[in-house]
Amino acid sequence: PDMVVLSAGAHVSLLSDFEWMLDRVVGEHTALFPEVKLVWASQPGAGCGKSPLEKPPDWAGGGPSYNWPHFADFDAAARTRFGHPTAARENRFMLDLAPLALRADAHPGSRGDI
Repeated sequence: PDMVVLSAGAHVSLLSDFEWMLDRVVGEHTALFPEVKLVWASQPGAGCGKSPLEKPPDWAGGGPSYNWPHFADFDAAARTRFGHPTAARENRFMLDLAPLALRADAHPGSRGDI
């Protein structure tokens, strides 16, 4: 492929694990596929429902599977690896989905909203 778009924050619970994963992705890209454009997408919207959120969720939902409070930190970590001029020279780019941050994610029926 000419381009690959990745994102994984919804599947990682700790910032340290997310940073490790980003560094691994960058290293593998550099070593194996430097000619392929690698685009990291920032975190999508969070929360469940059928309408936009008034603010990002700030609760942990009782377990590590709800990591919404970490999304801003995850995005900041990704920007240091994908969102600067050096990264662009190395064929790495950042797709900023921040305008969609208050969009409910793709599970409108998971909390009885429909």
